[in-house]
Amino acid sequence: MRTMPATGAAPDVTMPVTVAQVLALAEADSGQPIPPNLVRLIPSAESGSLAGGAIVDVGSEVNNAMGIPISKASAGFNYVFAKDGTLAYYLRAH
Repeated sequence: MRTMPATGAAPDVTMPVTVAQVLALAEADSGQPIPPNLVRLIPSAESGSLAGGAIVDVGSEVNNAMGIPISKASAGFNYVFAKDGTLAYYLRAH
């Protein structure tokens, strides 16, 4: 995942999951409602060779450019999904 693509083609920045799907997964795990604005979906091809996947952050504290917290988060989840939607990595932060 940390290697750069060697094809020279444009990266595949499609994502196999939606905010609604991620919210359902995180809410089922936490047992609490999570606001949609606490979900960040990042195409994994932007930073590595996992083309077509998604790096997902749910509910983690968000800081501004100066490192000052600008969100209130009580729990956090990190997910990585492969191109086919398979959960490749999971971390419950709190």
